[in-house]
Amino acid sequence: MSFFSRVATTALTGLAAFGFASAAFAHHVPEQPWVESEIERLINAAHLVGIDTYSGVGPCEEVDGMMGAMYEKGYLLICPEAHEGDTAELANTFRHELIHAVQYCVGRDVIHPQHEDQYISDAQEHLHWNILGYEPHKWGGEAEARVLATIMEEGQVADLLIEACAGHDWPKDNGAG
Repeated sequence: MSFFSRVATTALTGLAAFGFASAAFAHHVPEQPWVESEIERLINAAHLVGIDTYSGVGPCEEVDGMMGAMYEKGYLLICPEAHEGDTAELANTFRHELIHAVQYCVGRDVIHPQHEDQYISDAQEHLHWNILGYEPHKWGGEAEARVLATIMEEGQVADLLIEACAGHDWPKDNGAG
């Protein structure tokens, strides 16, 4: 099965399993639990595909409210203090930022462009995302990352990351960001 077929199958399986249809989204999307071993799986998957991980440095201290960031150069930044002990939210941030890594690896702003409008709608309506906090060209990718991070478990994200990013050549430089 091709990468794109597997991505679509993985995402659509998750979407179907959690009632992704807009009308059902708000009532059938469980909050993914914090499972430390699963977060370790995400971190290990990130390292396996060449992503360097950082915690609580630089922008975390400088940008108010920053939860995390994934940089095109292959750096993942997580800001644990911003989560104020909310481990489910921290896990969601890991999943969210690694969805952005997959977007970089497939070379598109949105992994599933055919669902972009639905992602934007669901992120705003059901996840209460303030779209105006982002530049319009980032809406699709940000909405997709929010929605997929909500419906996919860590193992699914790790598998997707490895599938999309194995062998990816991250344009590293001398520092994060």
